[in-house]
Amino acid sequence: MQVAVTKLTGGRVSYYLVHVAHPQREDQAPYQAECEDIIQALGMTFDEGCLFKALWRSAAARQGNGKAGSSDIYDAEKMVHYAGRILRHRKLNEANDASQPASGSGKALPRS
Repeated sequence: MQVAVTKLTGGRVSYYLVHVAHPQREDQAPYQAECEDIIQALGMTFDEGCLFKALWRSAAARQGNGKAGSSDIYDAEKMVHYAGRILRHRKLNEANDASQPASGSGKALPRS
């Protein structure tokens, strides 16, 4: 399949838009979804948003709406990179949470 390439402008681009012709909810009318709206609505972190955008671009390119200079490998590498960052942050947060005393443990916390 030939991919239509959108010129890079740094502004709004069509490859971050998708028409949803048949929404999963039967009572919902067709609509147009914007990648950034979904990122904001879900409160994604920076890394989650970057991973989501790379995944979105990859899928959009398969539908013929690709980003100039992008490739399947490039977007896959970005997904792996940001997934690794997310995993490292989650493991760090889990380790930090495990080292904190449980609330209600009866131990007084040190005063500052």
